[in-house]
Amino acid sequence: MGYGMKSRSKWLLVVTACVAITVVLAGIKTLQIRAAIAKGKAFGEPKEVVELAHVTQLQWQPTITVTAEVKALQSVELSNEFGGRVVEIGFAAGELVKEGQLLVRLDTTEEQAQLAAAKADAELAALALARNQKLAKSGVASEEARDQALAQRNAAVASEDRLRAIIDKKTLRAPFTGMAGIFELEVGQFLQANTVITKLIGNSDQVWLDFNLPQQQATLVVGDTVTVTNIKSRNSQSSADFTATIIAKDSWVNPRSGNLRYRAIADNTQGRIYPGTVVSLAVNVGEPRQVMRVPMTSIRYDALGPNVYVLEAAEPGAKAPDRAQKRPVVLGPEQDQQVVILSGLNIGERIAGNGAFKLRNGLLVTAVDKQAQPASGEAVSENQEQIQ
Repeated sequence: MGYGMKSRSKWLLVVTACVAITVVLAGIKTLQIRAAIAKGKAFGEPKEVVELAHVTQLQWQPTITVTAEVKALQSVELSNEFGGRVVEIGFAAGELVKEGQLLVRLDTTEEQAQLAAAKADAELAALALARNQKLAKSGVASEEARDQALAQRNAAVASEDRLRAIIDKKTLRAPFTGMAGIFELEVGQFLQANTVITKLIGNSDQVWLDFNLPQQQATLVVGDTVTVTNIKSRNSQSSADFTATIIAKDSWVNPRSGNLRYRAIADNTQGRIYPGTVVSLAVNVGEPRQVMRVPMTSIRYDALGPNVYVLEAAEPGAKAPDRAQKRPVVLGPEQDQQVVILSGLNIGERIAGNGAFKLRNGLLVTAVDKQAQPASGEAVSENQEQIQ
């Protein structure tokens, strides 16, 4: 009995000690938490410094970018109609050739011999026809004999004309003035019929631009202009845009693609674009309208899409003049480090520019107007340094 009372007393003592230790530790932790809270309040609400940006207005013309194929006003692939051995080449690869200039002459020795025989046959047929005509007038020869002589004379003349045509077609001449392409051709080489010899591009200061537009956006009419973009001049490494004028549009929509084909003409006096290349065109679609524009550094992205931080006046007593308010926006095209805002902002609103990546919704903000800062060489404020 005495042993049981002693055991219970020991356990009671242990439990009491544990409770006491727990109470002490809880009290210490509570004091630490209160101290941390007091220390946090002493630091004050966090704030950030950003560069101030303004929402400006401009007139915006909606455009789409399409690709266009450059075509020469005059272009032809030259080939030989008849086969034969090359006996003369009258031009060099890549040079300017004149209209009517000899390009390639094929061997016509056999045709020349046949032509001489055809001439003799034609002369004999002409003499036979003359005799039959005299005899027919005197009644000695029949009209049938005269008709046969006439047919033989005509056949001989036709054979002579056919050989002349073959000889002419074996001499290939430039159909117009232009630049010859690169070719592989040697004297003595035998060419099969319809062999492509070279491509001749007309020597013109203009080019055609053929392109397609979806039928829903095919609002261009003859006389409208499009802009050719990112074309480098031969004499400069810089790119320059220039315009082309619509001169024709197709009379039907391609049922497979749903596109309507257009043709524009552009000045090419500086040789900026070569026929056969593909260029980009900026095509106006719809009517111009007023839109907002902001710096690209103002745009932030999250799971819901693009947004900006609008700077609204903070409550009285706050340690910064503004608070950041996140607002979703709808973006348009980008140009010159600026982006068009189609909706979501109002003209004149103040937003965060450079440094907007540091913000969150409701955060205190000090906005520095960079345009109002001292000129180069003057003192830079602490706020300016904090933007970065």
